[in-house]
Amino acid sequence: MANSIFSSSEVINLMKACKTEDAFRLIVPHVHNDVHAQALFCQLLRSSQNIFLIMESFKDFVEKYALEGNPWMQYAWARYHDCVNPDSDSIQIAEEYYNKAIGAGIADARMFLAYFWRDGDFGMVDRSRYIRERERAVREDSHAAVQQQLRDICYGNGGYEADPDKAFRMLSKFIQESNDQNYYIDPRYYTLYGDILDAVGEKEKALVFYNHALDQGDKGAYFNLLVDSCMDENYRLKGGDETDAFIQRGQDLLCPDAFMATQWAVDPELWEDYGEELQPQITESLKNDLDIAHRLGAKLAEYSMGCHYYYGDCGFEEDNEQAFTWFAKGALRRCASCYSMIVTMFDEGTNPDRYGEDFKYEAMIRALRFGSEDMLPRVVEAYREGHFTEYAAEIEQYYLPKYHEPDPADQPDDDGRFDAWA
Repeated sequence: MANSIFSSSEVINLMKACKTEDAFRLIVPHVHNDVHAQALFCQLLRSSQNIFLIMESFKDFVEKYALEGNPWMQYAWARYHDCVNPDSDSIQIAEEYYNKAIGAGIADARMFLAYFWRDGDFGMVDRSRYIRERERAVREDSHAAVQQQLRDICYGNGGYEADPDKAFRMLSKFIQESNDQNYYIDPRYYTLYGDILDAVGEKEKALVFYNHALDQGDKGAYFNLLVDSCMDENYRLKGGDETDAFIQRGQDLLCPDAFMATQWAVDPELWEDYGEELQPQITESLKNDLDIAHRLGAKLAEYSMGCHYYYGDCGFEEDNEQAFTWFAKGALRRCASCYSMIVTMFDEGTNPDRYGEDFKYEAMIRALRFGSEDMLPRVVEAYREGHFTEYAAEIEQYYLPKYHEPDPADQPDDDGRFDAWA
């Protein structure tokens, strides 16, 4: 039982300032008994980036009370194992504790568990089950589910035809109703506004909503702002005081993507132009910043670090073992690009000897599940050669209908044999 009165306004101000750990500390004593604390607790844990920060300080506390049966800490424990994936059995732990949270009426837990069906974490992709669980979570008033439903409608996923206008209308109605009731709106809705506007080419309007989302505490909006306002068409950071100030702001707020700045500023093809004096400083900055970005949950940190070690660029020593280690870390966090690079290492014979061909094929299908369309023909062709028999239903249902047979006209007129008439 909490001895003090819960101050939602104090917590909201902390959340707006991205003071994640301080907000968590104030919420936890009241979360079992105060509905406002419960709503803010769920909002805080909706962002995977927040999970990395919270568990840096509160992992032992959360584990202790989760094991003792506190449903809110059980939900937090599930989020930790889902997002960070620290142990070999993290998926099983996340499933167990999401189900406990669902049993306690925490609706967001159902939505996050639904992703396991979509992504094949239970061994097989089941998009129908994902859709059913998402819709049930929407009916149970899960904000995570409503946000995912809007994304699916906007981009045409999860059983919907792409209809960004419909998504915009639905979101506008929700925001208006929330404003009328003076709710503190989860700023991820404003980021969604920006995403929908971006999808229809309204970049300037999108920037307004991304800025508002960041001001309201959604660090996830930072990446969109960085891309749309600070990068060129080749996704390299522009120079200048405004860009420097924005990067500093992001680092002050502990936005993971702000620590990717050096990565996006340096062009490996121009490495020699940086000069011998500056090169070691850049290399050290890349190693330090990418490690911080990894610990904060940046989506491409592991891929970037792995590529530097794999190609031996930007002052990194070429090191296949280090490269594989970093790609494996990113793969555990569901990064399609990391799975694809693991496949590349097998293709080029640079993978560690301790991993066999089965590891390569598992990486192939996981890369495809997480969005690497380049893997579609490879998975289908491997399936036809007798691989992936355990995933036959998944491949027949989801991948074969999307696969287009190679056009013979596009193939070289050469079967590899000697042609006397050539």
